[in-house]
Amino acid sequence: MTKVSIVLPVYNVANYLPKCLDSLLAQTLEDIEIICVNDGSKDNSLTILQNYAAKDSRIIVIDQANSGPGAARNKGIISAQGEYIGFVDPDDWVDDDMYEKMYSAAQTHDADLVECGVITHNEKSGKTRSKLENFPLVPFSWKDNPQYLFGGITAGWNKLCRLDLLKREHIYYSEGYCAEDHIFTIGIRLAARKIVYINECMYHYLVRSQSVSRKTSMVNLKVPQFMGDVVQLLTNKGAYARVEESLLADISGMVAIHYTKIPKKNQSEYRELCRHYLPPKAFSMFDAYICPKRLKDYIYSVRYYTKGGHRYRCVTILGLTIKMKVNK
Repeated sequence: MTKVSIVLPVYNVANYLPKCLDSLLAQTLEDIEIICVNDGSKDNSLTILQNYAAKDSRIIVIDQANSGPGAARNKGIISAQGEYIGFVDPDDWVDDDMYEKMYSAAQTHDADLVECGVITHNEKSGKTRSKLENFPLVPFSWKDNPQYLFGGITAGWNKLCRLDLLKREHIYYSEGYCAEDHIFTIGIRLAARKIVYINECMYHYLVRSQSVSRKTSMVNLKVPQFMGDVVQLLTNKGAYARVEESLLADISGMVAIHYTKIPKKNQSEYRELCRHYLPPKAFSMFDAYICPKRLKDYIYSVRYYTKGGHRYRCVTILGLTIKMKVNK
């Protein structure tokens, strides 16, 4: 059995793909397979993948009609043969020893999930930023700190997951273009018996102005449904009551972010979708985010939100907002 499968959903990234593939082929952990799912690219991406595959048998190319990154990653999960599986976006890259360190940690602790820190690179400004989380440095599970389910990076690309756990628990990505990884990350964090966090930045995330996640588009209309699926998952697993407060803050904030990416003429439709799919409390919180502040809210108001696994209280007095971390 291959030690690690790595899945790349590829769509029109010809200018970035070689750097990503070179970083994966340079891994000090050589027992890997690199599953590249070409998601209907219209540029030279497929040719690049085929040329790399001809030189290294560890690269597997799957070609499909454009279905979105969630569907492409799911195709990779179904095709993977590794003991563990990781995900990399094709415009990003990783340190040469990232997967060796993550796999070693998984083996040492018999962990179902390993996460690591990230370095973001802003393509336009050239600025970089290291991001490490305030997670335990000993093996843990979500039950040790329920807010962890929604904390830190909820994308899949700085993680290594036990593959048979994903398949056994039917943990897959939402099949869309935005927020498609939210239910995946919460699902694997929920299912993992042991989670290990490596306090080291090994994944390099490129911030691009032209990426799908940053465009104003109708594809964001599916986000309320995806957040409703997260609520249903936690309800089905009997975890809703323990995490309700953090969950409501998480999903209301997520739909509020994507509301700003909806064309103005469709924002009323998006709001109604939120009303339909979200719990009433989450919809009220979302509505408070997007609606103009009333005079009394300007004079005095208090709201709470959760970020990075921590809960904050925001107090507004005469237009001045003070943010305070709330002790557990």
